[in-house]
Amino acid sequence: RPMTRFLMDRMVHQNERGRSVPGRVLRDLSMRDSTEASRGFSAAGATAVNVIVHRTGWCWSSGVGDSALYLIRNGEPVQPLILDPELEDATTNLIRLGSSVRVEQGKMEQLQEGDVLIGVTDFVAEYIEANRDRLLHIMSPIVGGPPTSQPGYWEDIFRDISGSVEGDDDMTIFVYVHGSEALPITPSTWSHYGQTYTVGSLSYDEFQKEYYANRAEKRGAKRIKQPKIASNLRIIQETLQSVWPDFLPKYEIVQTERSPHQEYFLLMEHFDYDDYIRLDRLIEKSDSDGLIRVMELLSRIEYRMNECGISHGDFSPTNILIHRETFDFKLIDLNTLYVQGCFPHDEAGHKGMYGEDGLPCIPSLYSHIFPLRSLRLSVELMISRIKEGKATTGSDCFSPSSDEEYILKSEKLGDYFLDHSGGGLDEHTDELKSQFPEMDEGRIRDLLSSLRITEIYNFDSWGY
Repeated sequence: RPMTRFLMDRMVHQNERGRSVPGRVLRDLSMRDSTEASRGFSAAGATAVNVIVHRTGWCWSSGVGDSALYLIRNGEPVQPLILDPELEDATTNLIRLGSSVRVEQGKMEQLQEGDVLIGVTDFVAEYIEANRDRLLHIMSPIVGGPPTSQPGYWEDIFRDISGSVEGDDDMTIFVYVHGSEALPITPSTWSHYGQTYTVGSLSYDEFQKEYYANRAEKRGAKRIKQPKIASNLRIIQETLQSVWPDFLPKYEIVQTERSPHQEYFLLMEHFDYDDYIRLDRLIEKSDSDGLIRVMELLSRIEYRMNECGISHGDFSPTNILIHRETFDFKLIDLNTLYVQGCFPHDEAGHKGMYGEDGLPCIPSLYSHIFPLRSLRLSVELMISRIKEGKATTGSDCFSPSSDEEYILKSEKLGDYFLDHSGGGLDEHTDELKSQFPEMDEGRIRDLLSSLRITEIYNFDSWGY
């Protein structure tokens, strides 16, 4: 597995003389300790709690293993956002190499000034669950008491926990107090009649599914029902405002004032089809020269998105608009935009872009790379078919579908992605070469190799 190989390389690796030497993980350990660590490598497990808090107040959390996250709000009972249901089970659900784990998702919560989050793992979680009043003891110095940065305070807490629970295990506590420096979302009036929405002073008519447009003002509106998506978009707007990428529509997020539930509207630039064409339609109508231009565009899109530190978790040709004259591109369907610090989205992407199981659609700065590269391979295969005389335009090479499947079959995309060691490259290359004999075999191999998980999520290139 990629992670196993990554860790093993840091424990022991070959130097320039071909000799096995300890990596930086083991370098500071004694020989006895490093040997013991190596032997227990496969059985090692870890607990994790992941918490993301936005300045909008929205908080997202998840946990694995014997962990818990509690919300303490003045005047209300302690509320567990994450609590492992098998906290005291001997066979704890831990993160281990070569095995999948169950992730406990915390409830989305909008924090108020002064709210306290306390995250705990292992023994501390068991200690608190035995008597939740102990939480108040842990947090009492945080509100007006002595500084909690003093080592003596935490030594006493951990000593008390260690003496209250049988056995031997790790102990972790982290505390977060929500401040007052909020990032507001503008409130707005709204109403709708039939297929027309009025948000603020502008009315929008239905244009596509769940998207409305005011063509005269070149403005669009999309209803956002998930607070975490609205918060992501607000954070992205704030993060990128001084260096706004030219390929993103300018937008604002507003919150509806009259609604039984918190809902939002994404108000954005609207691009008319008189000036723009969707990438899927451009691919369908393009001849060999046009597809070469599309191929170059896909490389440029990947470069620009990487350069700007932004990703898109539902990348597909229907979500890209191309200017008919300048060939500049715009990303649309912004629900899955992602920058560092965003909440993970729930979408799996189109099957034709991410495969049957959506495995490459990992909410991260890299979730756009696999579909871009697989589409580029499909376009090159179309060019090969046209040069072979078996097609004239892109549309002759595939049957358009709602899954946005082009040349590459959705059931094969997962195989390409999970071929982390490259063991399946020969088979996959031969399979495509037999279908597209005019395509250079080395080029097929290189493009297939670029789809592997270890080529996209590469720890070495990240500086680890």
